[in-house]
Amino acid sequence: MLFTMNTLAFFHVVLLSQLWCIRATAADDWDKKFPILCNWIKENGGKLGNVRPKMFKYGKLQVRGLAATHDMEGSRRFGATLQEVVDHVGLDIPNNLTISETSDFIEEFKADMGIPLGSNAVPLWMAVQRRRILNDDKTSFWAPYIDVLPTAEDLQFHPMYASQKELEPFTRFFKNDPAGKHFSDGATTRKEWDREGELVAKKVEQIFGVPGLTFEDYLWGVVIVTSRSFTTVVRQTPFMDLFNHASPGRNHAAVIGDQGSRYFVGLEKRVAKGQEITITYRDVNSLQLFLTYGFVDWQNEKTLTRQSKKKCGKFLAGYDMSAQAVESSSTPAVVQSLQTLVREACPSDDVQDFDL
Repeated sequence: MLFTMNTLAFFHVVLLSQLWCIRATAADDWDKKFPILCNWIKENGGKLGNVRPKMFKYGKLQVRGLAATHDMEGSRRFGATLQEVVDHVGLDIPNNLTISETSDFIEEFKADMGIPLGSNAVPLWMAVQRRRILNDDKTSFWAPYIDVLPTAEDLQFHPMYASQKELEPFTRFFKNDPAGKHFSDGATTRKEWDREGELVAKKVEQIFGVPGLTFEDYLWGVVIVTSRSFTTVVRQTPFMDLFNHASPGRNHAAVIGDQGSRYFVGLEKRVAKGQEITITYRDVNSLQLFLTYGFVDWQNEKTLTRQSKKKCGKFLAGYDMSAQAVESSSTPAVVQSLQTLVREACPSDDVQDFDL
């Protein structure tokens, strides 16, 4: 049975884009592609309303997010009608522009493949769309959306791109955290492809005329879906996946679904013109955020469980926490984030701070 390991089960929760994803495509290239995406959304019944992309500073990073085009008061007030909430921000994406396990074209894709795909149907479908574009074929209806998504090179700070060798010390350290088991999701994805990938690639070429599907395409699809979906099923929603995360109390908005027919935004609090509008992906600790989205929220109100001095001392005695260790890693952003998480979990006098 194809792809029986359910690597996506952990991610079937309310979530959206992430800080790293907004850094993705080179600015000039993205700026050329983004208007094409906007026109595609409008032509197919969507509304982009009173928000626009803007660069924001997150620590040392310049990150693309969504800003208000003018001052707006909170719209999710008691007594507001659904239409008033929708019209206030004006960002409204119809269901026909979203991608989920229940989409008709995903059901058709599974039927055409003729082999069990389980919850991996959406990431595999995404991988096929990516391969089309890499093959210089942009005739797909979904090409304007797929074309603006982060590339595999842009996603190297997600833990699924790190080797198990680099993850292994942290896997042991965080093994008692409920999210710790998901350190192995990258390896699981690799095993799935090694087991059935050759058959899948052959079928994709024979049925859809898309040659050259690789593990890298499939891994890209898995990471995109796990880190850019929202609602209780896997659902990709163009443009809305540009919202950045802020923990509850710091966020400005919530994404609301209207019986699955469309997705729009209701403001929780006032935002000024040019101010970033943020949402909460998940109200969980930073390890869970990192394993899903590939970033650490340094203002997260959900702190990690503090580890004992003995456990921290043992880890630090056997692991190099220097900036040099980060720089020499094959996935430095992943190691940097994991070192940050260790510092959060250990008593402050056990871990020497250093500037990353």
